[in-house]
Amino acid sequence: NPERNYHIFYQLCEGAPAADRKKLHLGKASDYHYLNQSTCYDLPGVNNAEEYKRTVLAMTRVGIPLLDQESIFRTVAAVLHLGNVRFHTGADEAAVPTDARSQEHLEYAAELLGVEWAALCKALATRTRHTPEG
Repeated sequence: NPERNYHIFYQLCEGAPAADRKKLHLGKASDYHYLNQSTCYDLPGVNNAEEYKRTVLAMTRVGIPLLDQESIFRTVAAVLHLGNVRFHTGADEAAVPTDARSQEHLEYAAELLGVEWAALCKALATRTRHTPEG
């Protein structure tokens, strides 16, 4: 499948400075479920590092403060991590991450979003039913 996902994912994974990738707990694009469903990681003539710099410059030029840019990138990275989380039903019927890798990605997503991992897990794995009676 030659279709690529949102460009910002590749810009962060392959083009952001190493220090930024480390803060975001990001690996290669192929490490993420949302991206590895395709065989297209690179586009001819596109340099993800240069595109990342252009994205940051564009955000700056339209007036997005640096702290807000960092929040945006943390949120984008959290989305990638959440795509790698798998759940199964635990002993008390609660959904729990299936393995250490899922747990790790859930913890990274929670950190990046600024929430407790247990609260994020509960929010993602708890069913809510709405009835006409409320």
